[in-house]
Amino acid sequence: MAALAAQYLHTQRNELAVHGTFGSHVQRLYDRLGLDLDPAWEVSEYRFIGNSSVVNPRETSGATSDGPDTLVLNASFENRSETARPYPLLRVVLRDRWTEVVAARDFAPGDYLPVGTDAEALMLPRERVLIRLHMVDPGEDVVGYDLDTCLHGPVSGTRCTNDVLP
Repeated sequence: MAALAAQYLHTQRNELAVHGTFGSHVQRLYDRLGLDLDPAWEVSEYRFIGNSSVVNPRETSGATSDGPDTLVLNASFENRSETARPYPLLRVVLRDRWTEVVAARDFAPGDYLPVGTDAEALMLPRERVLIRLHMVDPGEDVVGYDLDTCLHGPVSGTRCTNDVLP
């Protein structure tokens, strides 16, 4: 009977790993056992807050301190979940006037979190993060952008809230 219960728990491990009460215990157990775990985090629980802005050196008087060929995107997002979850990948997609993709980049948590913040730690419920992302300016064709939050799992691959890439 114990073996059957263990087998059932193992088949449900990815869903159990995100449970608010005992998910952290499942994660630690699988980590200690050296077994792969692909928690079924709900990627739609991340939300961008308010307006974001892009500083474009081509449209300002002179270059920014970040360099003449650098776009700087300022934004903030939060974990709207009632449970802690990993910091997401942030995907920026730059588009032309026909909404075609000109360039895209994924930013790992270590790329956007403030210095001294553990990128492997979990993002607390209702936690907000201010971000400043730096990208090479791909040229004058860019007139718009999309922001997305994504999670990467060893089995599920990269899953994004809006799937802004075609």
